[in-house]
Amino acid sequence: MNDLQIFTYNEIPLRMMEIDGEVWWVLKDVCGILGIGNASDVARRLDDDEKGVGQIDTLKGKQNVTIVNEPGLYNVILRSDKPEAKDFKRWVTHEVLPQIRRTGAYSTNHPMTPAQLIAAQAQVLVDMEKRMDEMQSQTEALEAKVDTAIKVFSKPAEDHWKADMDEAVKRFCADNHLSLVATRGRMYDELERTVNCDVDSRLARLRKRKRKAGARYRDAMNLTKLDAIAADKQLRAVFEGIVRKWQAQAATGEVDA
Repeated sequence: MNDLQIFTYNEIPLRMMEIDGEVWWVLKDVCGILGIGNASDVARRLDDDEKGVGQIDTLKGKQNVTIVNEPGLYNVILRSDKPEAKDFKRWVTHEVLPQIRRTGAYSTNHPMTPAQLIAAQAQVLVDMEKRMDEMQSQTEALEAKVDTAIKVFSKPAEDHWKADMDEAVKRFCADNHLSLVATRGRMYDELERTVNCDVDSRLARLRKRKRKAGARYRDAMNLTKLDAIAADKQLRAVFEGIVRKWQAQAATGEVDA
């Protein structure tokens, strides 16, 4: 199997090649099967020994594409929470790779002629353009929701920052069917990792300051981590960035419940 092979998985074209005895897969095709929208982002997260660059013939001439080896393929599969990821992995590990290792090729029908190969590659491009159009439509449908959420950050009254952020997180959780308590906790954890701080300690000090300033014990204890974040301009900016990032990831389907 020294040449490019093109076959289909659930009617989706998938290109595969062998380089120096190792099987490589076209990353963009794998992402299409797994319902992952941005193959470039996936490629950036892979280790250097899991990805490479392959060259394929297309109607427009030779084209460089990102390819992944077997460890890279499994890494990509693990990143997908789609139901079809499990079936795809089983197909690869139980059918494709064993047959390649036994016979040097994988085939469910007769080998393609050169004309069929060119036609199949053309169909790959057509299908990819179709999926890109579908993703664009989904993005436009989500645009209004994202714009509404971002408007929260455009309010001029800085004194309302805590209320605005609280509203943004609540709306985010409601729109994406996420647990408010769990999501807040994960956002606070990310903030602590990003700026290397302890929000609980900051909250304890804030409560102590409020008590010294004459606040009632109950009022001081009703302060939350968001109050502690609101008291520091740097933490405000970082936390806003985290919420914005989560909103953007939700728009592209990358947020886990």
